Amino acid sequence: MHFCDLPPQCFDTFADARSAPLRAWSKGNVVISENAWAGTMTGGFMGMKATGKPVGQVSAHVVWFDDDGLVKEMHEYADDAGLMAQMAGKKGAPPVPMLPTNSPEMHLAKGTPEDDKLADWAKDIDTTFSKDDPKAALAAMSDDGDYWVNFSGMPAMKGKKENEKGLTAWFKAFPDQKWSNTNAWGIDGFGILERTMSGTQKGALGPLPASNKPVDGWHWLEIVQPTADGKVQHGWGFANLMEMMKETGALKPPGEKPVAKVTATPKKN
Repeated sequence: MHFCDLPPQCFDTFADARSAPLRAWSKGNVVISENAWAGTMTGGFMGMKATGKPVGQVSAHVVWFDDDGLVKEMHEYADDAGLMAQMAGKKGAPPVPMLPTNSPEMHLAKGTPEDDKLADWAKDIDTTFSKDDPKAALAAMSDDGDYWVNFSGMPAMKGKKENEKGLTAWFKAFPDQKWSNTNAWGIDGFGILERTMSGTQKGALGPLPASNKPVDGWHWLEIVQPTADGKVQHGWGFANLMEMMKETGALKPPGEKPVAKVTATPKKN
């Protein structure tokens, strides 16, 4: 959960926020959606005064409905660290998304064995990325494949050269990473995974220096499309960088000031 799951706080901070769905996948009582929102920081948050900066995110939701069509459970994947960088006007903050005006792209499960095969194929990604081997991860990508992650602030990596560079940096950041799958769906040619990553941040992750601190159960949602020979053609990753930063101690709330160092002065007799 991030703070825009709490409507009063969200609308106090971003009074002009507007949102739009981008894509959605449906299987049984589960809907996975990719969404975009954009607005302006019109109110204060966590000690930071309103800056008037443009802000916005591309996020993803996994929603379970009960038999009456009411929401029973929801998981949201959004990058609050990038949002705070936008509010502060920091260089390198993720770009604010453009909201589409067309209808969202819709994908429905067919209920065929092919859906199950897609889910099983997607689960194998956990095994590949738990090998501490960037070459194995690269081999799972097609030569012209692309991959985008929501907290990078960068466009998708495209082609073997860019993917090799990105994967090498990722495995340097977490050389002992281990992944666990929590949910997997195969829907209309897409494999969709909810998964968690545990490991030690032994190298830099973007602007974050190595912390040498463990991360346990960092939540991810991944949407992937395979080639005919079972390699990743397109991939989208969603995670909240702030969740990882909380565990490593890298999170510094806006407006936080360092505690003044007090030195005792001995009394003179």
